[in-house]
Amino acid sequence: MHHNITALRSYRATLIPHGVDAAQLDQLADARLLPVLRLKAASASHAQACALLASGRPVLRVERVERVERVERKKAGKSITPRHT
Repeated sequence: MHHNITALRSYRATLIPHGVDAAQLDQLADARLLPVLRLKAASASHAQACALLASGRPVLRVERVERVERVERKKAGKSITPRHT
């Protein structure tokens, strides 16, 4: 049996709510005023299909969310990592 293992990536799917003027969708999405789902999927098209199934709402766009790498581990001689006390 052949198995393909695909790494999952993080995506943000912007949903289209009821009653929103279609001409304003891009502007509202850019201002982050539309509902979004965060999910993991193998591809953007897979994320779009999963968002539609999970929400029942049409999907305006899907964006891959990259993990932000820390540029600095220390700032001004202090650790920026929270410490548990």
